[in-house]
Amino acid sequence: MNQKKLFLVDGASDNLLSNLDSRDIALWLIDLPKECPQLETLISFLGLPWRLVLSEVSDKRLISALDQGSRSGDDMARRRGFVQIVDSDPSRITFPQRCLPIYLLNGREGSSTSEFENRLRRMTMVEDLRRSGVRQVLVVAGNDYPIPQELSDLWESGFRTQLTITSELENAETVLNQWLERSTGFASASLSRESPDRFIESVLHRYVERFAEQRKTIRVRDQFGRIQRFDITEIDEPERPILEQFLVIEDRDLTPLVMWRYLSLLLALNGRLPVKT
Repeated sequence: MNQKKLFLVDGASDNLLSNLDSRDIALWLIDLPKECPQLETLISFLGLPWRLVLSEVSDKRLISALDQGSRSGDDMARRRGFVQIVDSDPSRITFPQRCLPIYLLNGREGSSTSEFENRLRRMTMVEDLRRSGVRQVLVVAGNDYPIPQELSDLWESGFRTQLTITSELENAETVLNQWLERSTGFASASLSRESPDRFIESVLHRYVERFAEQRKTIRVRDQFGRIQRFDITEIDEPERPILEQFLVIEDRDLTPLVMWRYLSLLLALNGRLPVKT
């Protein structure tokens, strides 16, 4: 049986979107697409609830916008915490309980560091990917070689995960097949037929549409026996959520029970159900 397989897909799969919602996917941004989406679209895409983002791109405008774009009342901030721009060795950083680290593999644009610091930064950032335990890695390659050297090194060390690539390289299929053949052991990958710019827009649109935020409302009975409803959607701190440790009975969980009791009463009054005495 052939243990090496490249799958050609039409776009982002439902499984990719599900992994994104459960934060079981990491993003590796090698280069911006030639037909780059608008800055707002790119920021929204990078700000989705990835487990982490590894970026070869360190454009000042983009990084500055990401740094400033996360707000406490923002839907995405409630899903993945605040954006943390990491431009140095992450092993020295204590991250909040929940956040979105964006690792700048090349440091900030215009920064001056030694060759050793550059190697150390990249190694420790890639190590965070290895230790994350993500189920999937999405590589956005633009027109560059679609497999980063560090990812190849991870593969050679036995690291395995679902791998999806979107690339503008004309011979991307041939390049990826050759890479898979050189890989040791079982290896497979998916290559999107969609161009990177369309892929980015599609993932963003479909995720927001499919996983629209639902407000969390609970019922509380006051001292006079009256039922009050409270919206607790924004009560949690994005970086240190408490409600995730509890099973919250929401208003929508109680509605079916109330409707069933109402229906049972109507049926009983019509003589279709025995009335308990």
